[in-house]
Amino acid sequence: MVGQFKAQIFNIAFSHRRHFFRRNIFQHINRQKIFFTSETKTTPTKTESEPTIIAKDKAAQEREAWDLLKNSADAEDFRFYLKEFPSGANIEKARIRLEELVWLAVRNSTDRAKVQTYLNEFPNGANASAARIKLRQIETAATTPTNPNVQPDNRNADDALAELEAWNKIKNSTNQTDFQNFL
Repeated sequence: MVGQFKAQIFNIAFSHRRHFFRRNIFQHINRQKIFFTSETKTTPTKTESEPTIIAKDKAAQEREAWDLLKNSADAEDFRFYLKEFPSGANIEKARIRLEELVWLAVRNSTDRAKVQTYLNEFPNGANASAARIKLRQIETAATTPTNPNVQPDNRNADDALAELEAWNKIKNSTNQTDFQNFL
């Protein structure tokens, strides 16, 4: 029975449709709220081969859901997780991963609205400074008159953005070599 339940979860989690996962895996876990063990109760009305059904607590549901999506590359999976388990044990990891995925989606964008959406969602995020720089670059490019003979010099802004991203990668490191290489 344990194998059958795990197979059900696996089939749901790795369906070819991502939206199916987000919408239904948590509903499935909440609806089931049980798992099967190999333990059996010794009562005269049950046979020894019947499994014991034990209700899952919210923490077990949260752990199972986290294990299914922790390596996801889809920001919507993490938004749904945060909505479903607002006080879960992995809430901070989910927030960090969500911010990383959203930043990766807007980092190279030239769309002001996308960068502003990132800043609205993560005003104090790890990449908020880089997003503000990116926003200034986009605004400067939009207000600069188009002259085919004049090439805008964005090296300083690009260098600042690259430096900030490099710092964000190593700022929590304990390796001295990382800091020496940064300098």
